[in-house]
Amino acid sequence: MTFIPIWNTVVRLFIFLIVGLLLYSFREEHKKLFEANQKLKLFNEEKNKFIGIAAHDLRSPLAGIYSFTDLLLNDPKKGISPDVSEIISLIRKMSNNGMIMIKDLLDISKIESGNIDLKMQQNDYITFLKEQIRINQLLAKNKEISIILEHQADKIFACFDRNYLAEVIDNLLTNAIKYSFINSNIIVRVTESENKIILTEVIDSGKGIQVDEQQNLFNYFQKTSTKPTAGEQSTGLGLAIAKKIVTAHKGSIGVKSKTGEGSVFYFTLPLNC
Repeated sequence: MTFIPIWNTVVRLFIFLIVGLLLYSFREEHKKLFEANQKLKLFNEEKNKFIGIAAHDLRSPLAGIYSFTDLLLNDPKKGISPDVSEIISLIRKMSNNGMIMIKDLLDISKIESGNIDLKMQQNDYITFLKEQIRINQLLAKNKEISIILEHQADKIFACFDRNYLAEVIDNLLTNAIKYSFINSNIIVRVTESENKIILTEVIDSGKGIQVDEQQNLFNYFQKTSTKPTAGEQSTGLGLAIAKKIVTAHKGSIGVKSKTGEGSVFYFTLPLNC
């Protein structure tokens, strides 16, 4: 008759040992994961620091190369032959592409290290957009592209950091120009919603983007199979940076596109700080 109580005691002891071993195993795994996560965090910080230093050190030499080539090409007294002029133009183009990539790398380093210091203020959003469009219109003229701003109100005040948001607008407009055909229009449409949100759409009539490529567009170093219409370069970083900045503004960003029908890149911003 004493067999059953003894058996129950053995079973309970066995279960206790199993639970103890499982808890110990879980604790050890948790410790390993924590240590691995700390190492990964440290590695990521060192990586961002290295990228920032390397990109900063490379920027000045490239800027110097670009400036010197620009002087050579625009000085009529030099008497440069067409062949040499073509080589210098190529050097200038490559140095400019390098400076764009370095700028993007510096932005990534700053964003990933959590150093986005937004100076949020109420600004006239329409006036701000007009300034950014005027800057990008010079680039658009090379392809005979017009940038048209559509808005209902003459003034719309929204809460944003002017410097960082200028980078978002610049990225979206630059992309629209790259992928638009010569002698076409790009529309920047601003809509104010009832829930105190402002929607900005950058609409082009270019080649469009395949549906299966759209979900990864805002990741680092992502490029689509669609090529710029005039062979322009792309780093695959601009949209990822734009997403980080818009998210920091408590907004959202996305794309709607069909192959052969152009693309609509859009983002939202809160009206109030």
